[in-house]
Amino acid sequence: MRAINNPDVLERTAVRSDVGAVAISLIGYLIITSFASVIMIFFANAKFNGVIYPAASGAGLFFIWLILRGNLHLGEIFEETREIPARVMRNAFFCIAGLQPVFMFIGHGVTKLFEYAGYSVDLSSFDPASEGVVFIIINLVVVKPVIEGILFRGVCLRVLSAYGRTFAIVASAILFGLYQGNILQIGYALCAGLILGYITFRYSIKYSIILHAVHNGLMVLVAYVTPLAPAIAVYAMWSVFVVGLIVVAVTKHAKVYRFLDAGRARANAWRYTFTVPWLLLYIAITIALTVVQLDIKSLDAPGVRETTQLIPEIWKDLAS
Repeated sequence: MRAINNPDVLERTAVRSDVGAVAISLIGYLIITSFASVIMIFFANAKFNGVIYPAASGAGLFFIWLILRGNLHLGEIFEETREIPARVMRNAFFCIAGLQPVFMFIGHGVTKLFEYAGYSVDLSSFDPASEGVVFIIINLVVVKPVIEGILFRGVCLRVLSAYGRTFAIVASAILFGLYQGNILQIGYALCAGLILGYITFRYSIKYSIILHAVHNGLMVLVAYVTPLAPAIAVYAMWSVFVVGLIVVAVTKHAKVYRFLDAGRARANAWRYTFTVPWLLLYIAITIALTVVQLDIKSLDAPGVRETTQLIPEIWKDLAS
């Protein structure tokens, strides 16, 4: 890719070529996995559903390789800059985990605003990994962290790094957030993408994949344990993560700022990148998929719940 091979030159034609190829890869992967999700919706009770998403993810990664085979070298993607200290992994995990309840309550607040206006807003909660705990763990704890790590912290971050590391971290996080197709997850995934991008740049993509996998594993555990655990235990767990997030933000923000400030975006990086037609198409598709998943109804409609199930019941008392 020209922008990578000539890091001192930021030419519009090079940006269009590089970003266009990456955007085509994103679109192809998105179409393949979305098609797999549609198949699973129509065959909701089929026993083979659990393997569809991993298979589709593999097909999507193969498509990406076909598009970027001259530039997609896993050895380079997984190259380690330096070994990460245990305290950095701990701090990064606290930030990612601490953001989760924050955005949960933001989402609950949004639904309350809709209810005050007389509407119920709901989202499709269809989970592509819905065939038992084994496939849930395979998909959410293994497949997604690895594939999304390669796609966004590997391919996207590596290509966009030619235009400035801060730009690459922020832009790849935006693309990662939009990819979620879920209005509640966009903001959270964007913030998590910033943290994972920082870890990738400063240390290695393998550490960001591990963080992503551990967080998803925690979410799976919480989903199964929350209905059985005392409410106070759930509150205490999330409170620890939120406090950890605050402590890290207060004590480490200056160091992170210096790192990002030293790698500011090059002139025209934002304008050149986010006017590439293929990237604009990717953004349009992700926004359309997000809107399609919104389910807004009048509270007067029969069968509409007063409060949509966006967070576990036992968490709602704190937000009320």
